[in-house]
Amino acid sequence: MLTFFKGTTFEHIYNEETSAYMMVRRTELEKNSNLINEIAAYFSDNYTNFD
Repeated sequence: MLTFFKGTTFEHIYNEETSAYMMVRRTELEKNSNLINEIAAYFSDNYTNFD
């Protein structure tokens, strides 16, 4: 993914335990510094194998 979506534009987050990969635009993180936690909470609430 880093080949096509550079780390300067996107934050790349990996979770090997859940085989999860998250790519978040850095400008959105600047608007909401808690965005990654909010997205992770959404997945934990909606997918039983995400915890």
